[in-house]
Amino acid sequence: MEKKAYEILGIKQYKKFVIFCKKNLNKITKNKDNNDNYFLKGYKKEDIKFLKENLNKNLKIHLFGVLIGLIVIIIGEKIEYKIIGIILLIWNLYSVMLQRYNIIRIDTLKTRK
Repeated sequence: MEKKAYEILGIKQYKKFVIFCKKNLNKITKNKDNNDNYFLKGYKKEDIKFLKENLNKNLKIHLFGVLIGLIVIIIGEKIEYKIIGIILLIWNLYSVMLQRYNIIRIDTLKTRK
């Protein structure tokens, strides 16, 4: 049910956007080794466990970003601050949803085996 709600909210499109940005950033910076947090390296238990741990870590980071966005919206006096807060809030909310979506997918994978 939660997975379907994320799909209705456009999480698959957001995921494609994030992967596109990550790959292009890697091309620009010529950094090929910085994908551990984002992509599954293999299908061994250790690989899946490693990715899930990183998803949970990233989830907490983005929840903090949601909190910062809310604070900026609430206490920001200028409209520019509120706009920045809204952008932070939306970006981090979708990132939280993406982490949750991927955790659900991993848990589904684990139950199938």
